[in-house]
Amino acid sequence: MRKIQAGGIGCAAFVVVVVVSAAHQVMAHGVRTPYPKRLGRPALEGPAGPSPRRSAALPGPRERSGAATTAGEEQPLPPQSHERLPGPRLARAASPNRRKMTKPGQYLMDRTAEIALARSAAPASISGDATILVLGPHGYEVAVHGADGFVCFVGRAWLAAFDWDEFWNPRVRAADCLNPQAAHFIVPIIELRARMVMAGRSRAEILAALRVAYRKKQLPRLESGAMDYMMAKSSWLTDEGAHNMPHLMFYTRVKDGKDWGSGAAGAPVLSSPYWFFSPQDRARMKGLPPVLVFLVAVPEWSDGTPASRR
Repeated sequence: MRKIQAGGIGCAAFVVVVVVSAAHQVMAHGVRTPYPKRLGRPALEGPAGPSPRRSAALPGPRERSGAATTAGEEQPLPPQSHERLPGPRLARAASPNRRKMTKPGQYLMDRTAEIALARSAAPASISGDATILVLGPHGYEVAVHGADGFVCFVGRAWLAAFDWDEFWNPRVRAADCLNPQAAHFIVPIIELRARMVMAGRSRAEILAALRVAYRKKQLPRLESGAMDYMMAKSSWLTDEGAHNMPHLMFYTRVKDGKDWGSGAAGAPVLSSPYWFFSPQDRARMKGLPPVLVFLVAVPEWSDGTPASRR
């Protein structure tokens, strides 16, 4: 857990407690076109066979990095155990399901409430005409068609870095509102991950599917200018610390966070890799595009009220 002194961003001295992992789980993203025509849509082959709406299958037995699983069972990430995780350890009583998959239904929420929470990720001037995604029993689906290119949704913990301790935490509700560039890159990723989670697939299988999708050029590359609003007052980003904070996220191909002053004394900027937090896990980055995410704290919630520790 780290403290960011953000006194120079528009209000009196203001300190927020940040868990970088929580900021990333929010990997919510809107899209200019959820599925670029030139790429097609990666699809899921569920336990009972391929869905009739899905045209591309996920990796077969030889391509999966873990053994076949039944719904609700988690397979370890090879070869390095995901039990070795970065950052502070959390009190185990806070979320007993953080280290194992839970029933997919626990990630669902009331549709009307989910739309409202998703919109609150950004000021109404931005989110009011955004596309809204909600999580259904088979993955994310469009609840509201927008016109400004932004895409808002409520991220779950399994959209975070793969080595995050709270990856399966059913309490996490992280409202994101992606600009068009971020949506173009992120939406296909989160929809693939959500379809697999709701079908009971393991973390290792999701990773394998992403690698295959990138190898087959079914997922778009990151564009310049991709950013994300995470300013919802009612988000629950983590079981640790203050649980929530208003901030902006920027998705880049920058290699060194120091180029943005990340982590410097007095700087309201943090950074972390998109796919894995731990440097030791970078070997598993093979086949995935490198992305460095910057987090910048802001002093107000999306409704304009001053932020305080939550």
